[in-house]
Amino acid sequence: MAPLAATRSQVDFVAVGFGLVTSPIDEDREQMLMEAQTLKLDDHDMTEIRQLSKATAAIVASHFTSGFEALEALRRETADEKWPRLISGEYSGDMLRMSDRDLRRVGRAVFDNLEIIWDYNSNATLSRLNIPLLWVIAEKDREAPITATVASLRRFRGQGKAIDIYVFPDTDHGMYEFVEAPNGSRRNTRVTDGYFRLIGNWISGNANGQYGRAYLPEKYP
Repeated sequence: MAPLAATRSQVDFVAVGFGLVTSPIDEDREQMLMEAQTLKLDDHDMTEIRQLSKATAAIVASHFTSGFEALEALRRETADEKWPRLISGEYSGDMLRMSDRDLRRVGRAVFDNLEIIWDYNSNATLSRLNIPLLWVIAEKDREAPITATVASLRRFRGQGKAIDIYVFPDTDHGMYEFVEAPNGSRRNTRVTDGYFRLIGNWISGNANGQYGRAYLPEKYP
């Protein structure tokens, strides 16, 4: 949202921490697929998860006025499968686990009460900006998967946009380092070293040198 706000006001720069260059719908889908990979789900499950994303996207894009039938059909088809109890995403997992009746009755109040732009075109917004941008990324962010964001930012920088990108390794959403248990759960330990110093130095125009273990995205696969 910060880049969008910058297109509607006069600002000198935009600094983004652990944000995405995707729509909320895309973020939800990518988060579910990352969860599925972590759980080692099979191709059949992945296909159904993509179907879930498509079904919930239709509902949220309509602001809960239509699209319920496809989700209810998937809900019935997968009732005896394991993955619907394990996958969350940002909202799709919760929507799937609600009954059709409840989703129609209170879905908008629960999921659509913040005036979210569900199909927000963040790439179009960034293309309009001609001010310096800082984008700081948590390499192992489960809540905001980074692959599409890094690709978009690298493309814009290749087009001459003034974008500085730093990736902090072994960090999750919020720039937290973590300890991961054998079951895949994570316990945050601290905000990664160098993050706040980078933000402060960049805003003051003095960003240089090494910030913790941060690296530039040229090193990102």
